[in-house]
Amino acid sequence: IIGKVGVIGGIVAVVLWSVTTLPEKDYLPYGNTNMVFMLIEPVAGVPAETNMNYFAPYEDRIVGMKDVDRNFTVFAPRFNGGGAIVKKELASGQRGEVKMSIKAREMGKDIFAIPGYRFAFAVQRPIFRSADKTFQVEITGPDIMKLKSIALDLIDKISGSEGVHSVRPEFKFGNPELRFIPRREQASRLELGMNKIGDIIESLNAGKYLGEYNDQGEPIDFVLVQKKTGTKLGLNDYLDLPIWTDADKMSHLGHLTDIEIDAGPARIDHIEKERAIVLRVQVKKDFPMQHVINRIESEQLVPVRNTLNEEFGLGVGGAADELASTQKSLLNSFYYAVGFIYLLLVALFASFLHPLIVMFTVVLAVSGSF
Repeated sequence: IIGKVGVIGGIVAVVLWSVTTLPEKDYLPYGNTNMVFMLIEPVAGVPAETNMNYFAPYEDRIVGMKDVDRNFTVFAPRFNGGGAIVKKELASGQRGEVKMSIKAREMGKDIFAIPGYRFAFAVQRPIFRSADKTFQVEITGPDIMKLKSIALDLIDKISGSEGVHSVRPEFKFGNPELRFIPRREQASRLELGMNKIGDIIESLNAGKYLGEYNDQGEPIDFVLVQKKTGTKLGLNDYLDLPIWTDADKMSHLGHLTDIEIDAGPARIDHIEKERAIVLRVQVKKDFPMQHVINRIESEQLVPVRNTLNEEFGLGVGGAADELASTQKSLLNSFYYAVGFIYLLLVALFASFLHPLIVMFTVVLAVSGSF
């Protein structure tokens, strides 16, 4: 009996040990798709014509490559970049995936040298949608400048981590803006609250909301706006803007606010109502995604997280959450399948013990143990 128990215990131990040798979670491979995407992010405030001039020499090099069939370039408010269609002969065959990987790396090496951009990189288009090996590092908190400082520090650290191809920030600073700082004492003398001054500035730029009209179930907003002309408001136009109070007193916006010319974020993202900055981390194709996530979490994020107070948050998201949810769904489906098979065998054998023996021996037989 002792010998049988030892054999069974050894088999169970080997099975449990084999679970620890499973590879790290990762998405499907990129495949041999003959297309390379070039993603670029211009500096805020630079005209599109200037960005196109910066990109032109690189585009000429892409056109001159013998393996490139055709290419395209896009400069738009929501997307900047392009793509190259590689000849099918290069991507075909048993080593097509390797050749496309080398080609994408060759294009990516040249794109880093383009001046005038916050970041630029080239990546092969995956054959499966889920093969995009990119996850997000999410930084949340009330102070946007503090978030910027944390993000810049993490970009340098994460970029040097093993298995990281590139780190792309989703925030843009340096966008020119006018800041209206209220003079509270002068405003209180005229009985003008901060909300009232804010409404005046918003109406001057975006129009005044008058109400809503229901047209056969379709709501239509009525907004009073200025007639568009070719001229733009200058700083003096804002300062000299006349303002009438409810007491029929007139003043000027420059008397009620100080106007400063500054630079700020192009947009402020939010995650669960908290201000957030997102970093998109691109993982190299030959590294398991889960391995890179675990390494960055332990070596980069945990030390920074320990220095933050409870108002700030730091974690991974995006494809990392999808990877975890996919694993959880697959495990749940596996547990349900095993449970249903066990109950079916219980009904067939009229025993609770025999199905366990059958299921255990079937696994050993399929794995080649017997």
